[in-house]
Amino acid sequence: MGLGFVLPILAILVGVLSLSNLIIERRPNAKEIIEKIAKYQAAIGLAAALISLLSLMSINVILRMSFFDMLLTFVCMGACLVAGFILGFPLIQSFVLTDLGEEAEEKGEAIRKKLLPYHALAGLLALGTGVYVFIFVALAGFFK
Repeated sequence: MGLGFVLPILAILVGVLSLSNLIIERRPNAKEIIEKIAKYQAAIGLAAALISLLSLMSINVILRMSFFDMLLTFVCMGACLVAGFILGFPLIQSFVLTDLGEEAEEKGEAIRKKLLPYHALAGLLALGTGVYVFIFVALAGFFK
């Protein structure tokens, strides 16, 4: 893949941030680690959304994978895009939507509200597929 380990690492971070309440509930000792990266959640979310879109540029590599690997890579990209957009919305709103006007801000907020019910699911998918794609990329590089 053109972006190597970047997409899976961002997918794992986005998944952890999206599921932070659930993780802290199950593992209270994870709270301080999650709080350290939560400061950067908007930047991580925006990066994940942009990287998942950029990953489509390496579509020729993805299409040569087995069907299962290809499917999981596309799920990883989609989950990163949705969860990243939700996490990165404050940055998107402050840098992009405010310059475009009030109508653009309202449309952006409407899209965010529609996607919000899928935030936990997208986070779970991003975390799971991110781990798989990370291992896949690592093994693909190891066996070359």
